[in-house]
Amino acid sequence: MFKRIVVAIDGSDQSTAAFNLAASLASPECEIHLVHSLLVGTSINDLIDIAKKEGFEKEIADDLNKSEVLPVAAGTPHGAAMPPVIIANETLQKFGQLLLDKRATKVSGKDFGAVHKYIGVATADKDIVEYAKNKSADLIVIGSRGHGKLKSLVLGSVSQSVIVEAQCPVLVAKEGA
Repeated sequence: MFKRIVVAIDGSDQSTAAFNLAASLASPECEIHLVHSLLVGTSINDLIDIAKKEGFEKEIADDLNKSEVLPVAAGTPHGAAMPPVIIANETLQKFGQLLLDKRATKVSGKDFGAVHKYIGVATADKDIVEYAKNKSADLIVIGSRGHGKLKSLVLGSVSQSVIVEAQCPVLVAKEGA
């Protein structure tokens, strides 16, 4: 049986599948470690969709509305694309904490050991692999794809990197499987 399972959480349906799978594998002695990396580069609309789905939209809405819109570059045709939006790291940190708190409440009272939460600030793959190594994890459970820019890949770049770099087994969960 597993003593420490690390689960990658980004709010995607695939990370929900990974979370559910990890919870089903956990024994009474097992610790669940929820790892989230700041969703830098994720659109405000995607963040709002996740917050709605997870039930913390009201807690994060004001912070997201304070995001800074960058001026449109000279020579860009008006209306060609939405100008980039800068979301403060503090807002992304709060978003991550709310997401992990919501996930942790879904496992509280289950028949396994403690739930730990960690928010990384590097890239998702590095955060997951380093955290698992530092905690001597027995298993990493990750979704097949997340909220990265290349959502359409069969196996997401973060998942693929974690499989290659991890020092423990990696279980890839697919939504609906």
